[in-house]
Amino acid sequence: MYNIEKVMYEKIRFFNDVLIYDILHNKNPEDIYDEFKQFHKNAVWLLESAASEERFGELTRVKTAGTQFLLYALWMVDFNIDAYHKYFNNIKAMSYWLRRNILFDSGFDNPDSWQCIEIDDAKSNPSLAKTFVDPIAYCNHTLTENEYAAEAIREHGVKNLELEELFEIYLKSLNE
Repeated sequence: MYNIEKVMYEKIRFFNDVLIYDILHNKNPEDIYDEFKQFHKNAVWLLESAASEERFGELTRVKTAGTQFLLYALWMVDFNIDAYHKYFNNIKAMSYWLRRNILFDSGFDNPDSWQCIEIDDAKSNPSLAKTFVDPIAYCNHTLTENEYAAEAIREHGVKNLELEELFEIYLKSLNE
């Protein structure tokens, strides 16, 4: 993973950390939502441009792995910031969810590999909520064709890993 990708992941994770902290401490700074949405807009444009075959010729899944990995993380935080915004602004009378994407040895199984927690449950269990700061977590298991991700997550559990280790697992899943 290139340094620019590492720094972008850190910034994506930072936004998730801030919104989870704000939820746990019942704080709602107005600017975090708008700041993230602007960052999201720019990041998506940069990442999609970096993976453009029109600009750079034929690209393989491995060559664009860092870009795709960042888009997966950005996707989760975008969902989370929308839930955060709705939660604090009571836009709808319903439960709101925090999400993270679970990487298996066999790769991502979107959207079935998302793990979710209701914001109210996160508030009542801060230690669990803090595990959602990382938008991508890992399940040490290879999904089979007839296996459900949610069952595998329950059976094998998930854990947060360092970015480099997560990315290496993701690269390995692309080569298999």
